[in-house]
Formats: sequence, structure tokens, C-alpha cells
Amino acid sequence: MGNSVENLGLPTDVAPIMPDKEKNSFIIPWENREDLYISSDYFLKLYKGEIPLEDFRLYSYSVRIIKVNKFKWSLSLRRDGNYKNKYLKIDLEIKEIGLKVKCDCKKHHDSLCDYVIIGLYRKFLLSNKFLHDLYAKDIAILPESQHKFFQLGISRLYYRNDKVCIENHKQFGQVYNYFDHRELESELLDAASENRWLGQPGAPFPDLMYVVPRERQVDGLPFLIPFEIDSKINYLGELSNELANFADSDVLKIDLCRKILAFSKSPQRQLGDREKDDLRNDFDHVEKDFIISAWRKLLEGKSERLRVAFVDRNNFKTTIENFKYPSKYRTTYRNVILAGDDLSLKFHLKENSDHLLLSLILVYKGEELKDYTSECRSNFFFINLNEDECLFVDNLQKEFLLRFFHSISTKITVLKRDYEDFFTRMLIPLSTSFHIDLEPLNKDTVFISNTAHHVPQFKVVVEKDDDDHLNFELKAMLSEKEEYVIPYGGNLILKSENGTCLYTERDLVGENEFNTFIEAQLPNLKSCSNRMVKRLEWQAHGNRNRLYEFIKKCKSKGYKTMLNNISRGTYLLPHQLKWEVLDIRQDNNVFSIYMIFKFGTTTYLPGEFEKKIVYDYSSIQLADQSFGYIKASDKALFDVLFNYAVVETDCLKLTSAQLLSFQTRLDRIDPRIIQNSLAERRKKLLNTDEIALLDVPKEIQAELRPYQQAGFSWMVFLSDFQWGGILADDMGLGKTLQAITLLEYFYQNNPKAAPSIIIVPNSLLFNWLAEFKKFSPNRRTAIYHGQKRREITEIENESILITTYGTVMMELDFLKSQSFSYMILDESQAIKNRNSKRFRSLTELKSCYRIAMTGTPIENGVEDIYAQMSMVNPGFFGTYGNFNNTYKGIKDENTAQASTLGLQKMIQPFILRRTKKQVALDLPEKTETILYMDMLPEQRKIYDKVRKIFKGEIENNLNSADSTKSKFLAIEALQKLRQLCNSPILMKDGGFGHESIKLDFIDEIMDEVAPNHKILLFSAYTSMLKLVAQRIENKEIAYAYLDGKMNQDQRQNAVERFQNEDECRVFLISLKAGGTGLNLTAADYVYILDPWWNPAAEAQAIDRCYRIGQEKHVMAYKIVCRDSVEEHILALQESKKRISEGLILDEANLMKSISKDELLKLFE
Repeated sequence: MGNSVENLGLPTDVAPIMPDKEKNSFIIPWENREDLYISSDYFLKLYKGEIPLEDFRLYSYSVRIIKVNKFKWSLSLRRDGNYKNKYLKIDLEIKEIGLKVKCDCKKHHDSLCDYVIIGLYRKFLLSNKFLHDLYAKDIAILPESQHKFFQLGISRLYYRNDKVCIENHKQFGQVYNYFDHRELESELLDAASENRWLGQPGAPFPDLMYVVPRERQVDGLPFLIPFEIDSKINYLGELSNELANFADSDVLKIDLCRKILAFSKSPQRQLGDREKDDLRNDFDHVEKDFIISAWRKLLEGKSERLRVAFVDRNNFKTTIENFKYPSKYRTTYRNVILAGDDLSLKFHLKENSDHLLLSLILVYKGEELKDYTSECRSNFFFINLNEDECLFVDNLQKEFLLRFFHSISTKITVLKRDYEDFFTRMLIPLSTSFHIDLEPLNKDTVFISNTAHHVPQFKVVVEKDDDDHLNFELKAMLSEKEEYVIPYGGNLILKSENGTCLYTERDLVGENEFNTFIEAQLPNLKSCSNRMVKRLEWQAHGNRNRLYEFIKKCKSKGYKTMLNNISRGTYLLPHQLKWEVLDIRQDNNVFSIYMIFKFGTTTYLPGEFEKKIVYDYSSIQLADQSFGYIKASDKALFDVLFNYAVVETDCLKLTSAQLLSFQTRLDRIDPRIIQNSLAERRKKLLNTDEIALLDVPKEIQAELRPYQQAGFSWMVFLSDFQWGGILADDMGLGKTLQAITLLEYFYQNNPKAAPSIIIVPNSLLFNWLAEFKKFSPNRRTAIYHGQKRREITEIENESILITTYGTVMMELDFLKSQSFSYMILDESQAIKNRNSKRFRSLTELKSCYRIAMTGTPIENGVEDIYAQMSMVNPGFFGTYGNFNNTYKGIKDENTAQASTLGLQKMIQPFILRRTKKQVALDLPEKTETILYMDMLPEQRKIYDKVRKIFKGEIENNLNSADSTKSKFLAIEALQKLRQLCNSPILMKDGGFGHESIKLDFIDEIMDEVAPNHKILLFSAYTSMLKLVAQRIENKEIAYAYLDGKMNQDQRQNAVERFQNEDECRVFLISLKAGGTGLNLTAADYVYILDPWWNPAAEAQAIDRCYRIGQEKHVMAYKIVCRDSVEEHILALQESKKRISEGLILDEANLMKSISKDELLKLFE
């Protein structure tokens, strides 16, 4: 058919067609530009062909969209008869002035092709909105550079009309505001605004199969239907009653199935349109959380995973209980794993020059799940991991977002014009629950960091609701005016401002610590599902003071608290007990403490308050109907005082001895109580002119030297005024004897007095016991230490309990329940740290008098004096802050003299220190002492094991026919046992442990003696000297060394170094090599680590420093392990009177003169 239009001229009533530059391309003017309308009549008038238009039938194929305004249309024109069909492809382009049309005819046309006219006529005859439906006007008005974000497609409705639609773009997903995201916003809004409280998740048996239909759901939740495999019976159906028994492993599964069935039949399912019915919406959330909790309870912590069959539709309209046993066709079996917190949703927001791209990222156990799929088509509760496993998403919001974003290819593109709207309506709600990674194009353009300007402070808002619940809302404060409720998810706090997004990185570590702290303080909290808001049923909580304690603990951690609808004085927040000391008066030996007790505005005098304090319960109702509370610590503080004090209407009366015993409690009540009593006692002390010398008790089996008698009299004098003191004589001046004399004098004058306690370092424990046996053998003494201490449950009056600092800390509860007459602290520099647990423990012991003993009262500084004086005279210096401010000048050269003189004047009456030089006329030329020590537990265990082995071998040999080898075996055994007394490391066999009491004592010598004295250390074993050298090196103290392998020059160099170099404080000498020929007068302390069999050799060793030219008193110590061969040898020598010089030279001579019984006794 040829072109019947002769020229471009048209009838006058038809708008002219305009030719375009392209071949066979023309522009048809619009009749209505707004609706893209051209009437079919236009084409009827335009057509000039011979065959009537009505004879043609149009077969239209789908239109393909090339661009927003360009289309390619394929069509076929047909007629009855032998007419050959005409296939045609037409390019359509919507322009401002009209519709550009181009046909694919090979022949050139001067005017519009008749076939095109026929096709357009038939198309517009069918629908005059043909072009309107194809044209995406909202996209067309955008800049052409933004068209790339859209993937346009054709939706054919009813197989007739083609309509443009926006499909998911592979790269950009969907563009914000060009798809329906109202449901997403509603979900985010619900999650951010509602507090949904999570409740508690909440013989042969038949084999069951559990089925999840892929296409079925109950209001968005998946079914779970149990089937008995053999009978193919639905366990939820009518016959389920006949199948009542099932295995324990199926209990939770059946329970979940029945809960889902009940959920499906709930009347609320019928409440109406979900989007309009708020009541149903709230109910749905609660019920759905309940079902999800049941799934969670089933899946969490199970060693055996839930195996589920996923099936396709099974009678689409059937109910759950009528669901039929599925066929094997298209059935997939998978193990279901609880996703829990291992599954997280993250969002990535990338800024480009002209748009933002938001992408959803799914992460499981730290790994991104790419191209994730759902096993069910109707929901996204089951995410496939592999061919055999799938995750159950136990979070409604996560499931919704997975489903929604999957439907839009997991991406949303945002155009610049929509930034602010997107930030407000979508991004900010997302940020409250999910982690968002920002990828800005340039710094501070669209995304502006606000993190550096805000260091959050945390606050908890406590509010009482109408149901008597307390709600705890956790907030982070960025400033006084800017704060936010802490959400459970997310990493950013976002704020939209003029098209930009201000972001603050959340302090997730601080928030988590805050949340953990709150939950630790308030057990049984119920948490909100989406935010850090907690709820507590207050009536269920027994502690009425819990809220006050909670507020106090928050304050101590730096967290703020705010109370809503809660008043002080109510049962929720009762008034706390307060007190005030009004006056302290002394009458002779009695102190009257005038005070009042207060709850809010209600006041009680002591006589009235006594009735309150004896109540068993702590919460009391006051006269004004408000509530008061007495904390357990306050009750314990006053209980004892009211029990022992004389309670009058307006005051409590205590004796001076009680005042000292209760000084820790009184200090907590009001420091002025102790301080005022001290002032009175100071005044009385100043009125005394001199201290009279007292007679030494007859029970003391020693002759006290004049300075010792003066020291004992001084301590008695202080006690008369309820003062304590520090006996700070030089080491070796007999402080122990003075203390024993003091105690004996006290008990002579107070026969029924309470026991006394002596606290010493471990190494001196048995020395004290030995000294008591020596100087006061009739005084009852007991060691409270080691395993046997638990046998002591009562302490007799007039007795002495000797214990260690470590034992006091371990047995504080028992010891502080006792009342002591004296507490004596030996080597009291051990309590120089006022903040130590040791110091605090000792302050809790009750005693009438306290004495500290030390040869080094100041080691580190004047703060040592503060701690020791505060122990023996509590409150003496007041607070440490006041003491430090007053005497800190001692460290300043310009003010040192004045500060020192002031401190000396204050403490002079309470510290007695005599040096050896001061009391030289009263001293013997040298003092020899045996120091008894108890082996450490591991050392003792090894020693006893070896001792028993040798004893058995020697007994067997003595009882044999040939007993000549017994004494040789005994010599070997004694050597090894002596080595074990030194240190198990000396055993050649090895593997005997490292504990050594003597080596530990070396550390004490280095700390306490070496700084002010030079020391000789002797041992029979050079291997022991090397171990000692290691300990000395650890203390960074210089030393000299001498043994038998050294030549004469080496020996002389070692001697000269020790004698002439002040920094060389210690000389280690082998007993055999250094016993003669040495002049070591620089030393005044001698320690023999392992006593020699020959006392003459020991005497010669001691005489190395006790020679002509020695100007100091010499202190010599033998270190002996208790209950060991060392102690037995000394006892044997004493009993046989073989201590004379030269009589017993070594083990061999000892063996020659020892009987069988005496030999075996050495190994007991």
C-alpha cells in the first residue's frame, strides 16, 4: 500500500505535522500537552489511504522504554482475506511541542507513514491515556543526570494497557520518595516510640515431623505444624487428643505449635484494618513478641537442632489444624538455627556528588551474608545459610527490614532535593536501632561530625507509673539541653539541620558499662524491646531503701539521676537517718556525748532513738506519716554503743576505755568525739612533772637494765592516761622484754582483765613465745596461727595471744569480736601505709591500750609516723589532709627545721627512742640471740618427708646385724636436713620446691637493718650464700663475698671494700673460710644462717666484728628452724654440756659421743 498523502498540506481543521531532522521522523502536535493527549479523530482526519481504517486490526506488543521520554513500540496490522500482515516498529519520543514519531520503513517518506497513522489511530482509539500511562512525569522533571538512578519497566494491566513502573535498579535499588515506604516508616516509628516489655520466654514415643508452609503465615508469622510420620496425623487437628504423649525433646516444639494455633484463632485477629486499628496494632505487637519468644526458647541452647520440612502450598484456604500431611514434591529439609544477636543488620550510606546511596548489609557472626535468600516466600524469618541450615530471625523489626529491603534490591537512592526529608523520616529512625556506616564524599558537606564537641554524660530518669512500677530510662546527655534515650542498637546519634546531617558517634563502651551497672544494681529488671528503658515491680523488692542506695551508687560512678513522680519520705524513697553531735563533756573518766537523730524534719533524742534502733526491721513510719530508714551499717554502728553506753534522755555516756575501744565507730559518728577526748587527755598529761620508775614484777625472770625499767615505766604511765605509745628503741635493746614486763605488771594489778594480743611478722612469731617462756614462764600464752588456730574458739582472761599481721586479716571476724586489754604491734613499720587492708583491719580490733614497737619508726617519711601514731592514739593528728598541710614543710629545706621542731614537740611524750650509743654504759659488749622460725608450708612438707625416710633407714640399720654404717648414714642425713632448713633448692636431686623462710628473712634484714647497720652473714654452705646473694641483688644493695676458693689477694680486697666503702652494707662469708684471721669492725650485726655443730666456730665468726676497735654494740643472731634437726642439736648440746669450745667440732665427733636413742631423737 502506497503513501496516499500527496503532500504535507492538511485540512484546515487539522494541526500541521512538522518534519524532523531524522529520516521518516515527524512531530505530531499535542492537543493537550498536560495529559499527552492526541485524539483518534486527529489520525482519522489525517489518514488519506484507500482502505478504511476500520478494516485494520491492531496487534500491539509490549512497549519498551528506552528513556523516560523515549519508547520503542512493536505492532502488527492485519486484515481479513489474503492481505499480508504488516509488522512495524515505531520510535516514540515525548517532546514539549508534540509527539515525535519515527517508523522503521526502508522507504523514505515525505510525510507521516500511513501504517503509523493506522497504528496510532487504533491505539488512541483503545485508550486516549496511552502516552500518559507510559510517561514517568515525576522522573522526567528531574535533571537528566538523575535519570540514571531509575530502572523503568512496563506493567501490563489486564493484558491491555501498558503502564510505566519503577523497578529495582541493580546498582541503586529504589529512589527515596519514588516507592511506597509508608510501611517502613510506620515500623520504624513504632519501634522508636513504643515501650514493649519483653516477658520471660515464656517407652517409645511417636516420631514427629515439623512442617513450615512456605506461602502461609498468620499475620506475618510462620506456621509450625507437627505431623506424626507413621500415621500422617496433624498433631493440632481433631485427632490430636489421641496423641497426647510425646518425647521430652518434643515438649517445647509442640508448645510452640499450639501457641501459634492459639494466635491464629485469637479474636483480635478480627479487630479490623490493621493500619487503622491502633488497638489491634498494640495487641499484635504483644502477641507476636510472645510467639517469637517461644521460638527463641525452643532454639536457644539446644544441642539437638530443630529439623524442619519447608513445603509449598497445601490447600491455600485451609486452617492450621486442617493442614494435610505434605507430599515430598518440592519439600526441603533444613536444620533451624537461632539467629539471635549473631545476626545483625547494618546500613552503609555513601554520599555521591548528586545523590546518596543507602545499602543494607546482613552480617552473621562477623561475616557478611551476600545475596541472602529466604526459605519462605511469604516472610523472611528463615534465612538460608547453606543447603542444610537456615537461620531463624527472632526479631520482628529485623524480619520486616529484611523482607522490605529485599523487595527493593536492598538499596535506596536519595536525590539531593530529598535529603532533609530522608534524614528526618527514615535515616534517623533507622539509626536508633542499627549500625550505620557513613561514607562522606567531602568532609563537613552533607555529613558533619559533632563527636569532638560532645563527651556524653549518662543519666537515669526514674519514674513511678500508675501500676506501682518503677521505670528506669537511660539517657546520654550531650549538653544541658541536648540528650537522648539510649537505644539498644546503632552507633550514631543523628540530627537533621538545613539539608545536612549532624552525627555524633555514640560512646558504645560507656553506654554498655552504664547499662551493665544499672542492671547489676537492680536485679529482676524487665527490659524494653528497643531502648534502654527498664521496669521494676517495686512491691516485689524487699529492700525499701534500694532506690536511695541506687541513687548513691549512681552518684559514686558519676551518673546523674532524676526522679519523676517520686517524693522523698515516701515508702519508695524514705528519709535517711542523720545525726548531729551537739556537745562532748568529760567528768573524770566519763565522757558524755550529747546528740540528736533525724529523719527529714523529725528529730529524736538518744533516749527516744534507742527504741527505734532495737527494732528488727529497718523501715519505720514517722509521726508525720512519712517513712524513715535505718541502714544496716548505721544500725550496726549504733547497736554496740547503745548496748554498752549508759543511755540518758539527751546523751550517751562512755568511759575513757570504752572510748578507745570504740574509736573507729566514734570516728565515723563524728571525729570531734575522739579529738575532744584527746585534748582533755593531753591537758592532763602536761600537768604531770615526771614519770616514776616502777618496780619490776617478781614474776619476771630477768634483771632489767635501767633504760629497760624506764621504758616499761613509761608505757605504764601512758596507760594511766588512756594513751598509747611507740617504743622505738634501737634493735637489740630488748623491746620484747620491756613489753613482757608491761603485760606482767598490768595483770598483777588487774587479775581478771581481758586477754592481750601481740601481733608480729611471721619470722618473729615463735621468738615471742620463746621469750615468754624465758622471762615470764607462768604467763599463759597461745600461738594463733596456722592450721591449729581454728581450735582456739575462746581466749582466757589474763592470757596472751600471739599472732601475725596476715592472720589478723584472715581471721578478722573472730578477732574483732573479742575484747583485749593490750594490743602490742611488733615491727610496727608494717602498718606504715594508712590505706592498706592491714591497717584498716587492725583499727577494727577492740583494745583498751595500744603499744607499737619498732626500731625504724620512719622509713619513707613522716607519713609513717602518722599511721603508727594514729593506730596507738586514734585521732591524734586529725585527718591526714590536715597533718600533711601542717607538716609538709619538712620536705622543704627552707621550712624543714620549724616543721620538724613542731612535730617533735607534739609527739615527744608518746614516742620513746633510745639508741645503743645513748645507753652504751647499760649495754653488754655483745648480745647473742637465737631467732626461731617456722618453716613455710611447702618447705615443712618436704622436710618431714625426707626426715621420715632417713629415720626409717637408720632404724633398720641400727637393728640389723651390722650397724656400723648407721652413723655414716646419719651424717649424710643430718647434712641434707640442715640444707632443707636453709632451702629445698640446695638439694642436689632438685624438684623440691622453692619456699624458704630463711631466704624470706634475708629480705626483712635488707629492708630493716641494712640501711643503718653493716652486716656479716655466715653460712656453712656456699650454695646457700649464692641464694642469699640473689636476694641482696634484688634489693640493689652492695655486698662483699668470701669463701675458701678465694686467694689471699681476693680475700684482702673483699675485706677492704667492706671496711672502707659505706655503700657496701653486707659481707657474705663461708663459716669455715672466714672464721679466723679477719678484722671486720665495720659490722655491728652478725647472722649465722645455719648453726654450726662447733660453738667455738660460731664464736670465732661473731668475733670477726667484736674486736679491739669496735665502737658499737654487737648484735649476733643464730637463725634456727623450729621442730628441726637444728633445734634438736642445740638442745642436745645443752643437755650434755658440750658447748665448751673445741669439745664438739663437727658431725663426726658428735656421732662418736651420741647414744642410739639420742641419734634417733635427732630425726623426730
